[in-house]
Amino acid sequence: MHAFLHFELKIVTPNGGDSFYQSGTTTDDAINASNVDTIIRGGDGDDTIDLAEAGRDIVVFEADPAINGTDIITGFSTGTATEVADALMFRGLDVATLRGTGTDVEFLSQGGNLGIDTGFIGFTTILSDLTGSTIELALESLVGAQAGDEIYALTTDGTDAKLVKANFSASDDVTVDTLAVFDGLNDLSSLSADNILHTDPTGATA
Repeated sequence: MHAFLHFELKIVTPNGGDSFYQSGTTTDDAINASNVDTIIRGGDGDDTIDLAEAGRDIVVFEADPAINGTDIITGFSTGTATEVADALMFRGLDVATLRGTGTDVEFLSQGGNLGIDTGFIGFTTILSDLTGSTIELALESLVGAQAGDEIYALTTDGTDAKLVKANFSASDDVTVDTLAVFDGLNDLSSLSADNILHTDPTGATA
């Protein structure tokens, strides 16, 4: 781990509080959010990111799982922006490559109906485990998927959560690639659109 080699920038504004931007290296990094709003981009490598400190923190993942690696996120809080909940977004994502326009966030349970423009799913059914095959089977239960669809999904097994990118080769044939494991995120019932900024390449809507 390279806990002290990442880049950190303090942003001071005349209105509102200060914030930080932290960027990792091309290898495995350990990054801790500050006690104010922090934007963290781990970059390449299997990074460990701790959001336990106060503030609305934003984790920036590389849109391509092969580039991002598999990160471990601790302390991620769900809820609304007014509740100072955390958020995630993707660097290098063209939402037009996702299902339909890719702009919508949906919260679906097993067997739910996919919207025509869904780019991100919060999968609220608690799975038996977070293996790739279990997540694939769960996503294959969704109604309305089409061959060629690409969707990001956050799933949980009641202990942790896993962020994946799902590729549908057919309506009932999914392969997933993992971007991150959210340690201790055991309930997605309070997940909101404020937690998912996948259509915002800047984080300005946070």
